[in-house]
Amino acid sequence: MNSSAKKIGLPPVADFFMQHGVKIAVLIFIIVMGFTESSFLSVSNLSSILSASGTTYLCATAISMVMFTNCLDLSIGGNVYLCAAIGTWLNRQGWNTASLIVAMLLVGTFCGLLNGLISASLKVYPMLNTIATGYVFRGLAFIFTRGALAHMPKSWNNISLVSIAGVPITVFLPIIVVFLLHIFMMNTRTGRHIYAVGDNVKTARERGINVFGIKTLAYTINGLLCGLAAILLSSQVMSVPSSMGVGLENTSMLAAVLGGVSFAGGKGKLFPGVFFGALLYATVSNAMVLLQANAYLYNVIYGCVILAVIVLEVVRSQGRKQLA
Repeated sequence: MNSSAKKIGLPPVADFFMQHGVKIAVLIFIIVMGFTESSFLSVSNLSSILSASGTTYLCATAISMVMFTNCLDLSIGGNVYLCAAIGTWLNRQGWNTASLIVAMLLVGTFCGLLNGLISASLKVYPMLNTIATGYVFRGLAFIFTRGALAHMPKSWNNISLVSIAGVPITVFLPIIVVFLLHIFMMNTRTGRHIYAVGDNVKTARERGINVFGIKTLAYTINGLLCGLAAILLSSQVMSVPSSMGVGLENTSMLAAVLGGVSFAGGKGKLFPGVFFGALLYATVSNAMVLLQANAYLYNVIYGCVILAVIVLEVVRSQGRKQLA
């Protein structure tokens, strides 16, 4: 009885649309924009989209790393802001550019490690403790910036001006870093363990996988990527406003789920999956600016997309359980 049920499965077309329906809808939106808005497909606008997608890709990858382990990080925005805030404070103390880069990467990594140790130790859903640490990170950042707009040194802008064959560092560096991380995830034992923990933590323990260490590692990599994102973002805008990073965890999550990362853990690819999701997000954001859409409408659309992905994922998983 069970074997015949398994053979039935979901209709291929229905399963395809359940898995890719949201991405198809976004692509249709982009195609329509290309025909209705002449400036949308211009070289300068496409370059702007690519540049914006770089930082989004880093942050989407950061949240994907912990989502792979069936965890979540809602402190990403606070982490990025704290890294940048400490960078401005150290600049006032006379630190040079190289020292600032190292310091910001270390701050981000430490914040990720802290989240990992707490999440792996406490028997609470990680979303709760990362909300708390997010407030802590943002509060500390306010102390370093004194709650005012902080500025980076003029030499800091040189980072965003670096390019290879005309491609800016804000585009190629995130792609290179995340592609190497993708290879690590797909071709190393540790990478497979990260997926295994997210797929079924009980089975992972029975197989002898160090669940505590794997979760801590995922959060630590998450923090390192936040530090790198803070460097690139602050070099682009040359300042650290108090609003930096606000809502970043939501947009990162949206790009990740658009790229096929599962809220249930154990599924998704950093490349090309999450890259495609980050590019889709950056494209839609750019289109809404061109359309001069109400800024408050952004959150409505982003929330609806995430909700749609969650609903489709639940429907697919329930359908498979009934057929099993």
